[in-house]
Amino acid sequence: MRSTAYSRVPRTPRFAKPEHFTRGKYSDWCCNVCTPHLHPKYMSATDALHHENDILHNQNVANVESWLGPPMVNSWDFEMPKQAEMSKDEARDSEHRYFVDHMEEYISYWIRGIEAAERDEVLKLEDYLDSLDHDGPKDPWGNWGITHQSNTKSRGGDCSPSDDLGSAYASQRKAGKGPKNTVRNKRQELGGRFTDESYAFVERIARREEANAEKKEQMHDFFEMPTDKKVQRIDELIQSLHATLHT
Repeated sequence: MRSTAYSRVPRTPRFAKPEHFTRGKYSDWCCNVCTPHLHPKYMSATDALHHENDILHNQNVANVESWLGPPMVNSWDFEMPKQAEMSKDEARDSEHRYFVDHMEEYISYWIRGIEAAERDEVLKLEDYLDSLDHDGPKDPWGNWGITHQSNTKSRGGDCSPSDDLGSAYASQRKAGKGPKNTVRNKRQELGGRFTDESYAFVERIARREEANAEKKEQMHDFFEMPTDKKVQRIDELIQSLHATLHT
C-alpha cells in the first residue's frame, strides 16, 4: 500500500495566474513578474506557490497591469490574424524597436567580450543567442539604463545606475560628438521618415522613465538613427562604461 504520509505538490502547480510563471529545465519555476529577464531566479514548485501569494509579488503584478492592462487570457486560444505586409517605413520602425528591445543584451555581451579578450578568451556566440531565446515574456524596454552591477558598487555614493547611459551620452554631446539639432528640426530633415507613431512611442517611454527634456531629446535622437549609427554609438558607450569599470 502506497504511503500518504506527505502531500505531493503536482508537477504543474495550480497557480492562480500561470502566465506569471515560466517552467525551468529541472521542474523548477521562475516568476516572470518579479525576476529580471537576464538573471532568472528559479524556485521549487512549493516555493513558487508561496511566492504567488506574497505581498510584494502581488504589488508587482498590480504595477505591471496598471501599465500594460490586464492580460487577455481568453484570447490566447484563438488563432492570430495574419498581419498585412509592412511598408518600408513600418519595417524600418520595426527594426528600430527590435534593436532597442535587445540593447541591454547587446551592451552586456559586448562588455563581457571585451573583458574576455583581455584574458585571451573568446565568448561563444551560441551562448549569447541562447540568452535571447530564453523562455518567458520580456518587458519591451528591459531594464533601461541599468549597467553592470560592479559599476554601481565600485563608485558608491548616491549615483543612480539608471543615469549611466544618459550621462555617457550627454558627455559625448558636450564634446561635439552628438547630434545638435532639436527633435523638431530632426523630423523636418528626415522628411517624415520618423513617423508620428514612432514619435508617440518614444514619448510614451520617456514619460514612463520620467525623463527630463534633455534625456527625452537623447532618446528621440537615438531612436531616429540608422542601425549602423546605433551600433557605432553603443560601441562608444561601451568603451566609456568599460573605462569607468576599471577606474
